[in-house]
Amino acid sequence: MAARTGVDASTLNRLEEGHAVKLTPKQLSKLIDAYFKIQEERGWPMHLRRAFFIWDDAFGTELARRRKAVGVLQSELAKRAKVRWETLNRLEQGKHKPRMETLKTIINALEAAEKEFKKAGHVAGSSLAERNQFAGQLSKMRSKLGLEPEDLASLSGMGIESILAIEQGRRVPHPSTLKILKRALSKGRKR
Repeated sequence: MAARTGVDASTLNRLEEGHAVKLTPKQLSKLIDAYFKIQEERGWPMHLRRAFFIWDDAFGTELARRRKAVGVLQSELAKRAKVRWETLNRLEQGKHKPRMETLKTIINALEAAEKEFKKAGHVAGSSLAERNQFAGQLSKMRSKLGLEPEDLASLSGMGIESILAIEQGRRVPHPSTLKILKRALSKGRKR
């Protein structure tokens, strides 16, 4: 199991004995994969494929850090992972211990978002500095066109909360969000 997961044998033994262990999200992801593979090989039915592990605040903090680093809102990640926003919020705050299946879907969705982000990061105008700069100018551009935040939300198909969060600097837009906003501003010019 240690070879499959990249987690040393003593840590795995402590985990099996029920001790709290700290794992990186990547180690946890590999551990979950290996765990399910073994259960599948043994023919365990899905309802028995559960593991109890210690959900530590550090996991939630790391999950939130990684999510924010790629500019994905909790609601967006929850939608990608097909979990409720409240569940993801409570996980990040360390107030909820997830099932292994739930955690796996969230990690997979986050990794997909990170891949998209890295892929889009090579596109002009999508560096963190450029996205921050655009976010800082969004309110000014919107006002110049005579648009209210609600108008921009309607033109872009985004929520008003997302528009305001970007304008107020509480959220750095994802490169795909940047494209959507630029298109919406372009539509606003044609009005």
